[in-house]
Amino acid sequence: MNSFVTRTISGFFFVVILISCIYFYHTLFFALITLLSFVGIYECNQLLKKTKNQFNWVFSFVPSIILFLLITLSWKYTIDLKYYSLLILPVFLLLIYTLFSKNENPLNYVSSSLLGFLYVALPFWCLYQLGFMTNSVTNEYSPNIILGFFFVMWANDTGAYLTGRAFGKHKFFPRISPNKTWEGTIGGIIIGVLIAYLNHFWFENLSVTNWIILGLIITIFGTLGDLVESMFKRAAKVKDSGKIMPGHGGVLDRFDSTLLAAPMVWLYLLLIG
Repeated sequence: MNSFVTRTISGFFFVVILISCIYFYHTLFFALITLLSFVGIYECNQLLKKTKNQFNWVFSFVPSIILFLLITLSWKYTIDLKYYSLLILPVFLLLIYTLFSKNENPLNYVSSSLLGFLYVALPFWCLYQLGFMTNSVTNEYSPNIILGFFFVMWANDTGAYLTGRAFGKHKFFPRISPNKTWEGTIGGIIIGVLIAYLNHFWFENLSVTNWIILGLIITIFGTLGDLVESMFKRAAKVKDSGKIMPGHGGVLDRFDSTLLAAPMVWLYLLLIG
């Protein structure tokens, strides 16, 4: 099958599944986020292997399991903030384990072991939490901000691609992504912010000013997130992080922009709340 057709069909079903899970019920979205997180952590660890970095996969998965378990428990019980301090425990255990393991490069070992949790699990957690935030943190789930987030993200990606092909001449970040241009990057940001403005009419959770600010946050940090993942793949000398999505690569390939943008959006909404 033609690669373009494969990519189109795969992308269509991905979007349908994602929007359905976001829209219909937060437990479906949480199940999807959990699956994506652990697949993403696995892909991250595979990239580390290819770069010959030493790491312990346990310290990527264990804090992630604790984090998502706390979310699950919070559906039925009031989970005090103190219980989230359990996430600190694996970090200190890793430091102690590294001390006694006599690792030759302890700084590399510790940072590599935590990369999957910090780079994948926490951002996906932030994405999920967007469903419980409007102008303040609430206990009721709403799909609006998450849907608006992805509408802006996809508009940015599409806009950057189309304007880059039509007008792109000046390289944006040739060291990491030779095909990105300033024209495409700026075009993507403009189109993404335009969609963010329109989100104000579709989703009234936030003011038009906040939606425009979110548009800038999503497009700018989404672009940087794409570059960060490209940097990791270049270091590992691979084209894709995985093969879970035909024509699109792995979870990290599909959600590279989200991994930086979602925490920044969550932080902004937390601050204005």
